[in-house]
Amino acid sequence: MNINELILVSVQIVVILILLNIGLLFIKQGYRNRLLHKYMLAVASFLFSIEILVDIIRNLPGIVIWEYSDLAHDWIKLVALVCLLSGLGLLIRQSKPKVTRAPVVLAFLPFLLLLAYPLVMDTFVIKQFMFSLLFTGAVIISVLMYSILTYRERKYQIVLLSLVFFIIAIVNGYLFPSILAFSYFSVIIALFLYRIGYKKHEFNL
Repeated sequence: MNINELILVSVQIVVILILLNIGLLFIKQGYRNRLLHKYMLAVASFLFSIEILVDIIRNLPGIVIWEYSDLAHDWIKLVALVCLLSGLGLLIRQSKPKVTRAPVVLAFLPFLLLLAYPLVMDTFVIKQFMFSLLFTGAVIISVLMYSILTYRERKYQIVLLSLVFFIIAIVNGYLFPSILAFSYFSVIIALFLYRIGYKKHEFNL
C-alpha cells in the first residue's frame, strides 16, 4: 500500500467515525423529540459508514474478495440513499404546518427504487449514473430545504454551509476522479459542520 492509498484509507476511516457519531446523535434526537425522519437519517448514516468500510476492505492488498462483495456494496449504497431521500421527504413534511402536510406515505416513495434496481443492476453505466443522480438530487433537495430554513432561522446556516462542502466533493469527484482524497476531505469538513450544527442547536428539523 503506497502513501496515497494510506492517506485515502485514513480519511475514509475518519468519515466512518463521523458518520457513526452523527447516526447516534440522530437516534438520540429522534427518540427525544419523536421525529421519524431522524431515525431514517440515522439509518442512512450507519449504512453509508458500512458501505465505506466494505470499500476499504475490498481494496486492501492480500484480501480474498467475496464474490458477492460488489453486489452487497451496491445494495448497501442504494438502501442508504433511499433512506436518505425518505428522511429528507419526512423532513420537508415536518417543516410544513399540519394542515398543509402531504400524506406521510409519499415520503416513502423512494423505496420503490429497491424494486426497480434489479432491472439496471447488471448495467454498470446506468447503475453508476443512477447512484450519482440520487446522491446529487439528495444534496440539491437539502440545499433548497435548508436555504428556506436558514431564511426563517439563521441558526440553520451552519448546516447550509456544510452542504456547500458536499457540493465541492461532488464536483471534484466528477471533474477530478483521480483526486479522491480531496473529495473525502471535503466530506469530512461537511460532516463535521453538520454535526456541530445539530449538536449545538438541537434542531427539531
